[in-house]
Amino acid sequence: MRISRRGLLDTADLILMAVLAPTGVPYPQARLQGCPFLGEKGCQLPWRARPYACLHYVCGHLKRVMTLEEARAVDRALVKAGELRSQMVGAYTQGRSAK
Repeated sequence: MRISRRGLLDTADLILMAVLAPTGVPYPQARLQGCPFLGEKGCQLPWRARPYACLHYVCGHLKRVMTLEEARAVDRALVKAGELRSQMVGAYTQGRSAK
């Protein structure tokens, strides 16, 4: 699987959902467009268990109002978050293959 604005999840998203929402998440609704977790009141997923792309999206409006220094700090933080996410997936898959 892959991440996209259409709500597709990847392995890391599924691992995090299992860890951060142990009681489960809402069942995704089939859609031709848009995220399958989007409900009448917005996203139905707990904030911490939302896909990586959703939590790390920086909209155009935010980009326009940030200073260059702020934008660079956000970029650095997102790169670091991506690295940590990759490490988490690696640790999980190594642990699973060791069993």
